[in-house]
Amino acid sequence: MSWSGTVRCSWCGEDGHNKRSCPHRREYIDSAAESGAEWAKQEQRQMNHRKAVHCGWCGGKGHNARSCEHKKEVKAKLPAAETRCHKIIGLLLGEQVGKGSVIKRIRAESWEKNYPKHGVVLGFYANLDFGDRLPSKKFLQDIRWVDRWLYWLTLNVTIKSLNDNGERGWIPLPHLTYSGLSKGSATSVGRGDHAIQNCVLGGMPFQTGAAKVAKGVLPHQVDGFVEFLDGVIEKLEKRKGV
Repeated sequence: MSWSGTVRCSWCGEDGHNKRSCPHRREYIDSAAESGAEWAKQEQRQMNHRKAVHCGWCGGKGHNARSCEHKKEVKAKLPAAETRCHKIIGLLLGEQVGKGSVIKRIRAESWEKNYPKHGVVLGFYANLDFGDRLPSKKFLQDIRWVDRWLYWLTLNVTIKSLNDNGERGWIPLPHLTYSGLSKGSATSVGRGDHAIQNCVLGGMPFQTGAAKVAKGVLPHQVDGFVEFLDGVIEKLEKRKGV
């Protein structure tokens, strides 16, 4: 590897590959083998029997996960899904808590006596680890399933706060209740030992870059997931009259 961080072939001197995968070296060996050179024939047999490279992301041959185009495309599409998830959380909880709100601990165990009792909301974080099962637009047909997914989404929200000890830290989401998509539904989330003391609706700014998926997820799955999220947003906005 050169000083710039790129792979450089020790056989031909070109960048972008190593000696083992060098096309010029392979061409030279094939030509020598056709001319009857025994050393070349032996080298040719060894090259042909080497284990094929398989991608740890998509399972394809001829590349690894580091250079997988599917993985790169998935990573490029994830921010769009993350932004939509943040908007959905805002539609569900944004009228109850926001930046500037004061969260208080209403009860604590004896071993928690040194923990902060109050915290001012600075921002939010959603642990968006979607795994390998990304819902697509067809899941919108099952409203109860969507409500269960929304509950999972809100469970993964925590709050970045400025605490009464002067330090910045993380506190759990306080006890909140929101209406899902099912008629008459009411869902409770958050910790029962935390409550909102002073509500300030200063928006819900989220820390970004937290979205993750499992190995094997392909670009079209992320596209379908984004369509699902757009459908959820549309339904929530329609219900709220936005």
